[in-house]
Amino acid sequence: MLSCPDEAAPHADALAVGDGVRLWPAILDDVENDRLRRVYHADYERPYRDDPPPRRAILPRSSFLTTTSLIATRGCHNRCGFCYLSTDGLHMPYLVRDVEQVVTEFQADDQPYAVFVDNNLGSKPDYLRRLCRALRPVEKIWSAAVTIDVTDDPALVREMALAGCTGVFVGFESLDDSNLAAARKRTPRTADYARRVAILHDNGIQVNGSFVLGFDQDGPEVFERTAEWIETNRLECAPSTF
Repeated sequence: MLSCPDEAAPHADALAVGDGVRLWPAILDDVENDRLRRVYHADYERPYRDDPPPRRAILPRSSFLTTTSLIATRGCHNRCGFCYLSTDGLHMPYLVRDVEQVVTEFQADDQPYAVFVDNNLGSKPDYLRRLCRALRPVEKIWSAAVTIDVTDDPALVREMALAGCTGVFVGFESLDDSNLAAARKRTPRTADYARRVAILHDNGIQVNGSFVLGFDQDGPEVFERTAEWIETNRLECAPSTF
């Protein structure tokens, strides 16, 4: 967990505060040896390449679209007010794994499609470009979450498409710049959203857009206005939070 450990403590036998990947083996060992501690702590400073890959072979493949859920990076250059990454006291540097590791995991699971579950795969454009160039010879397809500013460089979007990217999840959040400023979201102006969506579509990449409805500056018209924008710009999917 990351926040409010004092509130959670009365409801748990033990708390893992920080990097769960580092703590989980120690917790399991302590359970087996009947010496469970009340609190375990770990920071996020260990090189990301040292995290072991998940045991995907234990998953029932027929129950999932794909069992290849990959993580290449951790963190995001944004600290939006509604995101867990902005939690007080959380110090999580942006970490990346070696691109060769990521490619090896993708190939090892023998699935045609993978989902990157990173917070923002495009936070470091140079890294994303290297990853795409390593993935291109694999000839598989994948999707990922990115911020819309990945379209600052249309050539990078093209690299994504050539590497097998067929869809992206983008948190647009709002079509009102004042809402985005209040949420501390660093993003291009909303008037430029449509042009940027078109860059992704022109490269054959579907856009799954996420919106938050009910910001302080929103009125009753926000529902119709947002739906109209989604339809006009032909977003393939658009979940919303109220």
